[in-house]
Amino acid sequence: MTEKLIVSPFPDKIAVTEKSEEAGIADIRELITTSKNEEAWFFVHNLNAWFEASTGQVQSFDSGNRMVGVYVNLGGAEALFHHGVEITLYHFHPVAILRSEAEIEKTHSNEKRTLNERTIKTLQAWENIQLHMPSFRDFISLAEILKTLKTNDTQKKLNAKIATPLGIVEYSLTEEGRQFVETHDAQQIEALLNDRFSEFQVQKLKTSTPLLRANLRTKVSVIQEAVKSLEGKEFKINFTPHSDIQLKMRPAPIRLAKAALSLCKKVLSSFH
Repeated sequence: MTEKLIVSPFPDKIAVTEKSEEAGIADIRELITTSKNEEAWFFVHNLNAWFEASTGQVQSFDSGNRMVGVYVNLGGAEALFHHGVEITLYHFHPVAILRSEAEIEKTHSNEKRTLNERTIKTLQAWENIQLHMPSFRDFISLAEILKTLKTNDTQKKLNAKIATPLGIVEYSLTEEGRQFVETHDAQQIEALLNDRFSEFQVQKLKTSTPLLRANLRTKVSVIQEAVKSLEGKEFKINFTPHSDIQLKMRPAPIRLAKAALSLCKKVLSSFH
């Protein structure tokens, strides 16, 4: 038992945290900015409890020392469904997986390309957008869990969500999507998602949509568009901003309203 959700706490045990879904998300949001690695949990709604869902970390060949994913306990959902009818699989994408300016520059210098500062900032911004999107690994893990549940005729509700710096991504597979993931390898699934994201990039660049620097202030509206660009007939994806961030990102209308009110007061006072 743990008081808070933590990353890879015990190699041979399952960490369990009793708290509400909202309180658990608050813990995860803290981990997003402090953890170098991802972690996954099953939240059992009727128990109001979180169960560690990972069995280890996934490291990418081009990620240096970063762990870019987790292996999910495929039998975990099946076991927990004996105690509840609705479970949500949560994991998070940590800020630590974003590359620094020096790392981006080094990658392209190896390709004998020289990047100016503006280009580097733009690349960081695109990486920040990708931080808020499900990866091919996420869909593969979901398909494997659903296959296990279907095989054992478990009639339960399984949700899948990703906590990101700016909000919560909920993703699912259509029946066609399940078949696609089961009949294609990881490289083919990744290629499909990359192609759709590339199309989105081209559209944005053509319309000269400004991208903010990769300091977690990328516009929520751009994230929502990017997420939708992946959907197609195989995937369903929805992005919901964290409520406090949503408020922080709308200061201009508030300032405008206050300025208008101040102007109205000045105008009215001139009639006295």
